[in-house]
Amino acid sequence: MTEELVRRRLFREVNERIRDVNLRFGTVSPEYQVLCECGRPACVERVYTPAEVYEELRLSAGVFLVAPGHVRAGSERVLAETAEYVVVAARGAAVAA
Repeated sequence: MTEELVRRRLFREVNERIRDVNLRFGTVSPEYQVLCECGRPACVERVYTPAEVYEELRLSAGVFLVAPGHVRAGSERVLAETAEYVVVAARGAAVAA
């Protein structure tokens, strides 16, 4: 497993914990603030996304939520893009377990 994939999975897990805490305490809002899942070692940017977008993408292992400008050309395919976030699908080895 690559270091980038490990980082992406770690940030996905952190984002899942943030979601779970919000659900547990009943502080669910129509928008989530989560960590960028780009996999860059120094990235700690926060991304704002509608809750329904995050709920849908979190079900796919190879789909990640990244900040605008954090798409890795050649290794990701853009599935959706707004001014606040980009949903990408990792290609090839980037999704291998």
